[in-house]
Amino acid sequence: LATPHPGEWQKMGFMQKQLSNLEDLAKAHEEARMLGLTVLYKSATPLIFGASIATPAVTDAGHSGLAKAGSGDVLCGIIAAHGALRPEALFAGLRGYSELGRISELVAEKIGVHSLVASDLV
Repeated sequence: LATPHPGEWQKMGFMQKQLSNLEDLAKAHEEARMLGLTVLYKSATPLIFGASIATPAVTDAGHSGLAKAGSGDVLCGIIAAHGALRPEALFAGLRGYSELGRISELVAEKIGVHSLVASDLV
């Protein structure tokens, strides 16, 4: 399971600089499936696609407060914990992202979206 944001996605060497339309997503989905890779693409509209999923999915979990340094590390920790219990990459990715999104919403209610930092999520 890979969890890149748009900049990391580009560094991974995929053709698309960003996944900005359905055609880009379809190409990325096929490429990831051929590589046996499941991807949780972290952006304003998080996407899940690749080897473990027949059709790309969109999630609305979380908000812009997650676009902070370290949030991806927290996400990876949550995904790793779920992966240890149930190793299917798709399940771990979906569960981890939805939990992080809900946690971030609860924290943002108390301190606000703009002041949220990764350590608040832990």
